[in-house]
Amino acid sequence: TERHGYDPTFDKNLSTPELKPYPVPEITPDLDATEFVIVASSAQNSAPINNAFDGTPETIWHSKYGKKNPGQHPYMIDIDLGALRALNGFSYLPRQTGANGRIADFEIYVGRTIETLGEPVYTGSFTNSADLQAVAFPVTWGKVVRLKLLSEVNGNPFATAAEFELKQDLSAPPLADKIAYLSDLKPSSEKGEWKNDQSIGGKPITVNGQTYKKGIGAQSGSELIYALDGSWDRLSGHVGMDDEVGDTGSVMFRVYGDGKLLFESPEMDGTNIKQLMDLSILGVKELRLVLLDLGDGTENDHGDWVDAKLVKKGSGE
Repeated sequence: TERHGYDPTFDKNLSTPELKPYPVPEITPDLDATEFVIVASSAQNSAPINNAFDGTPETIWHSKYGKKNPGQHPYMIDIDLGALRALNGFSYLPRQTGANGRIADFEIYVGRTIETLGEPVYTGSFTNSADLQAVAFPVTWGKVVRLKLLSEVNGNPFATAAEFELKQDLSAPPLADKIAYLSDLKPSSEKGEWKNDQSIGGKPITVNGQTYKKGIGAQSGSELIYALDGSWDRLSGHVGMDDEVGDTGSVMFRVYGDGKLLFESPEMDGTNIKQLMDLSILGVKELRLVLLDLGDGTENDHGDWVDAKLVKKGSGE
């Protein structure tokens, strides 16, 4: 009996249609603006800032105008890229109908946060033309970009753009994580007794039978404050009682970022397992480490900030 669908006369010489190759995504130095979060300091309701990132020259961004609420320079356009990128260029397409609002002087800033941008990576002027205009600058890794528009080609108090576009260097080597141990930094303020890379007893830091090269040994009642620039992503490490006091002593560890409590350990003595500390500190300018006495005397309160370090993430996922 023949199986359903089986054809014994099938011609083995028949050719099958050639499969089309799988499309390979085009990789360009242009960034995908659909992933951006964009905020402008001024925008007319009928001409929002996203018009300048939509790939359509016919739509424009226009700063506010009118007698009741006119805009004025400088104008800020802040762009969150969503991830660190190796930026090295920028292009501007002026409005194609009329010269009003065409940008003259401008600055470009690149950084990890808007609050920590520092100096501009590029300062320049565009010409009074409808042509696409592009600038290049040294590769700068950043997650946020600020365009600061300082003037208009005819001295008018407003600004416009048909398109803005950011460029990245696809050949830039990956950006490695950056690490700074707190024991290698000088506190901006300090209180109480503490030692870098040693226990309070002057021995190697040892917690739960394991010895560590880096960390801070502290006595309860101590407080260390570190001044940061806001660009560090995380504070990581562990906290625990140093083995040199055995099962005695009792403390609590606290970490504050700009006055806000970020971490509080449970009440700890020598019988406890060390506690993980992995805190988000992006934007923090003042980091404060406090070791509390729990009311039973401070003599054996030898707490360790084990492997305590600042981490600035690289370009890896």
